Amino acid sequence: MARIFIQRGCIIDGIATLPESEAKRLLRVLRMKPGDAVTMFDGSREYNAELTRLSTKSAQLRIISVTEKAGNGSIRIVLGQGMPKGEKLEMVIQKATELGVSSVVPVIMERSVKRPEDGGKLDRLRRIATEAAQQCGRVDVPEVPGYADLDEFLKITAGAQLKILPYEGEKARSLQDVFAGLRSCSQDNPGLRSCRQEEGDVERDASGRGCGVDANDLTPADGRTAGPSLILSGTPAGPIAVAVLIGPEGGLTEDEVKKAEEAGFIPVSLGPRILRTETAGLAAIVIIQYELGGLS
Repeated sequence: MARIFIQRGCIIDGIATLPESEAKRLLRVLRMKPGDAVTMFDGSREYNAELTRLSTKSAQLRIISVTEKAGNGSIRIVLGQGMPKGEKLEMVIQKATELGVSSVVPVIMERSVKRPEDGGKLDRLRRIATEAAQQCGRVDVPEVPGYADLDEFLKITAGAQLKILPYEGEKARSLQDVFAGLRSCSQDNPGLRSCRQEEGDVERDASGRGCGVDANDLTPADGRTAGPSLILSGTPAGPIAVAVLIGPEGGLTEDEVKKAEEAGFIPVSLGPRILRTETAGLAAIVIIQYELGGLS
């Protein structure tokens, strides 16, 4: 069955009107005709509808039923992707959408090979995110808010509860080590509402390895001794906010790594092999989703 993203304002009195681009897709690509069933989604709802009128200029559908959906659930991942060359960014946005990210921000860094000349390509990137959401069954579409430099991205993600920086220069701490440390903290202190890494002392797991959690910034939900359970369990306090920052083909400079660390990002290794920029972010997202239950 065809799936279509629709703006909620396009539905009036139970009738949905699609723009010319979607009408052409239904007619010429999907070969649909009046009477066919279509599923539509708008970010929080899914609509079962019947196609009632179709031409190359527009399409109308009658809403049969509406189902409320949870969107991206209890995990919100923002991916900062260092600007790659060629069409790699398009692939990253497509696959990151399939993996459940909430936002992809193209970040212009010192070693970025390609720099956008204008914002014209943003419309294409947003269409790619929409098409990927339609294909993979999501009810929401990730944001592609626009290009940002590193300082702007660090401001955008200032409120994230967990900030991850895959970095080939990090040899001691893996991403799995970070979650092992968080689990260790959580088992001892199950009442945490939020847990953010700031400068200061770092909690250690049983092996003595830092988990990246600031012992001075554990906020209890009910006055008890706190630990980072929200990050691990996704309680009703709200979605878990995670930020991931990936360097471009040329990698991150030492100054950029230092600046990200000062903003609370935890440098981690993704294993013994050096991953391409278009692979590293996707690998990190899969690990994070697995550890936080986003794949279950």
